Amino acid sequence: MRIRWGIVSAAAMMAAMPVLAQSGWTHIGQAVAGAGTRSATIAARGDPRYRQAMVCVEGHAIRLTDTILHYEDGRIQTMQLRARIPEGGCSRMSDLGGRNRLIQTAEVGYDPATLQGARATVQLFAR
Repeated sequence: MRIRWGIVSAAAMMAAMPVLAQSGWTHIGQAVAGAGTRSATIAARGDPRYRQAMVCVEGHAIRLTDTILHYEDGRIQTMQLRARIPEGGCSRMSDLGGRNRLIQTAEVGYDPATLQGARATVQLFAR
């Protein structure tokens, strides 16, 4: 049953990506959010030309609190999200600051109680 859920979740994720790609968004990383932690760290494949970022969720609805972006030049930027994101949905987009916008990692904060013991995949998109 778990394998089937994983396959269905992966298929839904792959189906959504072309729609976002057509709108200029690029998938630059993802991580699994579990009920036992308060954040998930995404190792990003960024590009210094990106101007905006957003977090999308697959597998389960989740309440995001914030996302802390770590840039190549050592800068840190916090995206205050504070929103419940439905399964298959995305946060609002946030502008990236500074001249060098090469994201290395993103620490996505969330309320683990909203997962109700389940797991979700948090994905970072940029354009």
